Amino acid sequence: MTEIPAIWCIAQFGTYAVAAIMNIHLNTLMREKVPITMQGRVFAAQDTLKNCTNPLGLFLGGILADYVFEPFMKTESTIQKPLSVLFGSESGSGIGLLFFIVGTLGMLISITRLKKKVYRVLDLPAEEKALENL
Repeated sequence: MTEIPAIWCIAQFGTYAVAAIMNIHLNTLMREKVPITMQGRVFAAQDTLKNCTNPLGLFLGGILADYVFEPFMKTESTIQKPLSVLFGSESGSGIGLLFFIVGTLGMLISITRLKKKVYRVLDLPAEEKALENL
């Protein structure tokens, strides 16, 4: 299943479509909530933080894929057997498992953060925020 290019293409399209929607919402929220005089600084800081963490993520992902997940998926164990049904046990199955774990963790972290009050307050008009802070 993991060797079918159409599945990878569909999965990547879905990933980038969701990322585009997320970025639209983030940029809209920032443009509405950040004062115009501060937007340049805030957007520059945001881009810097996002872009400087990319090399670290790529480095750690490569190390984990080569030295942890690939060997794990090639060694038979009670955990590896059911995972090999989804991801295979050939070359590249470890990186597939890594993508799945990172995506699942990212989704769970995002969902749990939605329950925090600070994010709900961002969507309220100024009058309601003042009343809620009382």
